[in-house]
Amino acid sequence: MKNKILDGFYEGREGPKKHQAPENIEDSSWEIVRPLLEQIEPIKELSPEEEEAAITMLEEQGKPLIKSVNSVDTRQIENFVDTPLGQKIGTEREKDFRTVGEGTGQPLDLDALNNHYHQLVYHRGDTWGGYRYAFGKELLDPEKGPGIEKSYNASLFNLSEDFQNNIMKRGLELTRMYGGRMALLLSFAALHKLAIERAEEDADFETMFGSITVPSKTPKRLQNLLIHFVQNELPPATHVNFEDKDVTAKNPENEVNLSQEEKERFSKLFASARSLDEKISILRKQFEDQGETFPQLFEIYPKLVKEGYIQFGCAVRNPKRSADEKKVNLENPSLEIAMVLNLRGITPEQDQRFQRLSQGNVSLQEVLTKNHPETS
Repeated sequence: MKNKILDGFYEGREGPKKHQAPENIEDSSWEIVRPLLEQIEPIKELSPEEEEAAITMLEEQGKPLIKSVNSVDTRQIENFVDTPLGQKIGTEREKDFRTVGEGTGQPLDLDALNNHYHQLVYHRGDTWGGYRYAFGKELLDPEKGPGIEKSYNASLFNLSEDFQNNIMKRGLELTRMYGGRMALLLSFAALHKLAIERAEEDADFETMFGSITVPSKTPKRLQNLLIHFVQNELPPATHVNFEDKDVTAKNPENEVNLSQEEKERFSKLFASARSLDEKISILRKQFEDQGETFPQLFEIYPKLVKEGYIQFGCAVRNPKRSADEKKVNLENPSLEIAMVLNLRGITPEQDQRFQRLSQGNVSLQEVLTKNHPETS
């Protein structure tokens, strides 16, 4: 039954639900229904006045972190998604994500979860970018927090109580990075500064968690190769505390499991590699040989920390995030792979690099070592 893969397809999507799927879509009717579900809406265009209002709001409501990067606590702004800044972020995200096949297909990439997150906003000239983030302890606070159901990753995965207590409450949840290379670099520097501030306030803080996306424009073989790489080719995560049973697919029909034949075939590709750099070079060449763009986060995250401090888990299809400039790609939707980093393992090179960019006077490693001297 193909409709099972679309369970919750419209949940959280903005705009009219013109083409709701019938209760049962048999294979025989799929070719009739699919074109309706694949339709996309034009991206919303903001007026010059709305653009100016968004910039003004960022300047007034944002907390400067580093040059060109501000943090906006949307929880303090009533119905943030309807504000000029919320609308601007929604249009910029949808534009950026459609170029790689990760768009929603709606006029704006906004959902109600944005009202419960902080927005890390990069803005320089006409260029926008950033991350959406939340501190797990705030999200799960029994008195003030919105609860696990307002976590983006909990909409994709079942997250066990152990995961919530050992990972989420001790960390920073990241979702939906958008923007170019400069936005990415400075956003990471700003996150580094945020992590230091948080660790100085909360001695339990040490993790970063979320999901990493494989775009729908990536051919299925290369999608599966990326899954194999992060699940099987990285060193054992000896410093990350979660098991497979702690993160499972919210919709089992969307879970992606590689066949034994695929695993063996992909393993042979990496058999000659003696280091992470060599494995990434092999991975990049596979993309180059097919004329495809390599998703840079699959190199950035594994190199952010030392061996054993990063772990990837369950992979799921996400048809709600699979629109390009023409349609929603339901035949080869985007994938999301669960990921956890223990920031105590940040490499000295990355720590120093981000410290320079943020002009900080203390390193993340120093703060986390002070908080966890027995395990650092």
